[in-house]
Amino acid sequence: MTTYRQNTHRFPVRFALALFGAGLALYAALGWLVLTTSRTAAAFHDVELMAEEALNQIRAASDGLHALMLLRLGTGEQRYAVAYRERSAALAAPLETLHRLAPQTAGRSDPTGIEAHLRQLGTLQAEAMAQAAAAPDQAWETVRGRAYAVAQAELQACLERCHAALDAGMDALLARQQGLARAGLAALAVGMPLLGVCFALLLRRAVLATRISADAQAALAASEQRFRATFELAAVGIAHVSLDGTLLRVNSRFEGITGYSGQELAALTFAAITHPDDLNEDLRQLARLQAGEISTYTLDKRYVRKDGALVWVSLTVSLMRDEAGIPLYCIAVIADISARIAAEAAARENAAAVTTLLNAASDRVLVVDTAGRILGANDAAATGLQTTPGALLGLSLGDVFPLAIARLRLAHLRRALEIGQPVRFTDERAGIVFDNIIAPLPSVAGASDRAVLFARDATEFVRAREAAEAASRAKSDFMANVSHELRTPLNGILGMAQLLEISPLEPGQRQWLADLTSAADSLLMLVDNLLKLARIDAERFVLARQPVVLASLLEGVAGTLTPVAAQKGLTFTTQLAPDVPRLVLGDGERLREVLEHLAGNAVKFTVTGGVTVAVACARPCRLPGQVGQASPVDQADQTDQVSQAGQAGPMDQMGQASQTAEIIFAVRDTGIGIAAADQARIFDDFTQVDGSSTRRFGGVGLGLTISRRLVGLMGGEITVASEPGKGSVFSFAVCLEVPAEENAS
Repeated sequence: MTTYRQNTHRFPVRFALALFGAGLALYAALGWLVLTTSRTAAAFHDVELMAEEALNQIRAASDGLHALMLLRLGTGEQRYAVAYRERSAALAAPLETLHRLAPQTAGRSDPTGIEAHLRQLGTLQAEAMAQAAAAPDQAWETVRGRAYAVAQAELQACLERCHAALDAGMDALLARQQGLARAGLAALAVGMPLLGVCFALLLRRAVLATRISADAQAALAASEQRFRATFELAAVGIAHVSLDGTLLRVNSRFEGITGYSGQELAALTFAAITHPDDLNEDLRQLARLQAGEISTYTLDKRYVRKDGALVWVSLTVSLMRDEAGIPLYCIAVIADISARIAAEAAARENAAAVTTLLNAASDRVLVVDTAGRILGANDAAATGLQTTPGALLGLSLGDVFPLAIARLRLAHLRRALEIGQPVRFTDERAGIVFDNIIAPLPSVAGASDRAVLFARDATEFVRAREAAEAASRAKSDFMANVSHELRTPLNGILGMAQLLEISPLEPGQRQWLADLTSAADSLLMLVDNLLKLARIDAERFVLARQPVVLASLLEGVAGTLTPVAAQKGLTFTTQLAPDVPRLVLGDGERLREVLEHLAGNAVKFTVTGGVTVAVACARPCRLPGQVGQASPVDQADQTDQVSQAGQAGPMDQMGQASQTAEIIFAVRDTGIGIAAADQARIFDDFTQVDGSSTRRFGGVGLGLTISRRLVGLMGGEITVASEPGKGSVFSFAVCLEVPAEENAS
């Protein structure tokens, strides 16, 4: 701060008295002038500040309305529409203030223009909120439209103009004060030259004080404006609370948290909106704060909103003191943590539910980390290990299982964590066969990887499966033996029938011979199918690997079935896509057999229209079964090795690497179709859609069964898409090798 030294020169008494009298008169005149001007300036300054306060309230309310409208459109919740109407009603007070102060500010606050822009913007916002429920997209178009942006810009521009006009008015007032000061100096210089020296310091001090006052007023206004912006636009709630608990001042965020308006909160205390169960702790901490034991405190508590709902907040309170250390009021910062509290409660409920479900399961469940240390266990696992779940925590797999089983499970655990997928395997302990699944759990930041081990007692299932497989093999062996025994007399019957055909017979006898031959052929076909099915079930069926020209394969199928289709007045066509390899390696005879089964069925069950057999190429792939038979873990390792090696297939007959291609075969017809409920069971043995189909169209229902099993041996699966009365599409995809010379061509 600048200090001034007083002049110690003395004047003669008369001259001093005369000078004092003249100076007193001049000072009185100038003092009256300055006092009058200062009062006028102070009154005008108060008016300007009130007008500026009203403008700031309008700006904050406009931004709040815009935010509430966006929340209403984004969430669709009605409470934001209610808050919007409350905030909109709060605009009446600052607008009324501007209207009242307009004459005193010479119209610089422009209340009429602001009100017009607010109405224009409010109309668009009301229109968007009205469209939110019925037409949300149209509501967003309204908000993002040019009219809305222009209305917002015009309102902001109008507010800026008003602020600028008020600042200009303040500058004019300061300029007027300075002008009066300069006029006084001129009067002193002209009328009182003898007093100039004596009053120079006084005048200089007056001028300096005037300037300092102007700078201080400008700095104070800027500081107050920054404080308002920080207070109102803060992302958290802020409240000034008196020592008796009255809410002195709150920002808009605090109003949104509690659901009360600023005027309503001014008539309340913080205790009135605090949940009764949390009030005692809040009051205890406040007492410690006022006593000086703590400088601030933070706690989580609940507010009771205006609508009766509870909202969780994190409260931080500090005490504001004056220069003498006397408490003035408290500053409270409030953050809404309802979402966090709800998430924590949901997590606790989910954890409890998962624990209950796991304990209710009969499977043994262990949660382990990468080192095989047990992090959790259900009741079934603890019971099987003859201990309690708590006693298992922290132990390793080697501590609770035999060494061999622990090593096996640890290896599968590491494999599951490595590939990020569940791994299934079996092991045996104390005569019990366990079906195990190790599934990786989602990663948690800052924690090591974890997995869950499910172990189920599968002893009875494994024994039952072994017994069923043995019974199935016995059945298949029986069927194969019986089929062979049936073929011998059938061949004799057919041979004798052929001899009778060349013998002289009467017309009636020749018809009987034709019926006999037809029945014997059908029976022989049935025996062949039974034999083939038995061989497949007995795992005695081996697919050949030989060159196959797909075009010739389709020609053979068409040559067999085109005459049959023509007899029924149907068309039979084949389609071969241009990207299908000309030559592949596979079992062409079995492919042809499957296609003839599917296409023959299509011709059989089609009355009008036609049948199409189409072949297309899907994408390169690896042939199934190339990695051999191994455990699930070994198969996974080999699969990774094959995928890392690219799409190279096995060595072809010349010792060169061959590629593989996924070939799609589809048989389409315009026949009677199959209902959705019957599509799953048509592949069962000796099954057709209904008994009438057997009598009407013939057959015993083995064709689709054999076809499905042959395609399964090739690594594919037959699927059907059909609708009654609109035909069917039977399709399957198999991976076939493409020889190296075919790739080179």
